[in-house]
Order: sequence, then structure tokens, then C-alpha cells
Amino acid sequence: MSLCRLLIVAALVGLSTPAVAGDVLLIDAVARNQQQAGGQPVPASGMSMQQVERRHGAPAQIMSPVGDPPITRWVYDDFIVYFEYDRVIHSVMRRNTH
Repeated sequence: MSLCRLLIVAALVGLSTPAVAGDVLLIDAVARNQQQAGGQPVPASGMSMQQVERRHGAPAQIMSPVGDPPITRWVYDDFIVYFEYDRVIHSVMRRNTH
């Protein structure tokens, strides 16, 4: 992932959700796409929006695109998917909030 994309993703995460003491963002660069969410692997980089929706169903929330190139965020119960245009650039497991 380019430094520019990483900064955009970091900015989106920081701007959209206020930090609360104890919040943890779980990212492991090597294994992030092998992690399990509800028994299915999280979306891999390069997948299309259509492929993600077919495999994981409709997201609980879709955040509007931000920036140039446009970065869109889909929020699922167990993970968040970041898209550049219509392709996955990153998937992040959500911390269990239940």
C-alpha cells in the first residue's frame, strides 16, 4: 500500500470515529486478509465491491466516498472494508464491542 493511501485510510479512521480511551485498531500487515470474520475470510485487496457484497452480504453501513481518489468505507459487524473506486485496498477486523 502506498504511503498516500495509508495516510488517507488513517485520516478517514481518525475523522469519522472519535478516539475513546481503550480503543484498539487491530492491523497485522501480513495476516490481515487471512483473519476470520464470522467464519469467512475478510475481503482481500483487489476484490470488487460486487464480489464483496456477494460473499459477505450488504454492509451494515456505507460511508460516502472521501478524497481523490475516492475512498469508500463499508462497515460490517466484524470488519471494515476500504475501497479505492470500486476495489478493496484494505480490510480491518473490528474489535468486539459486544
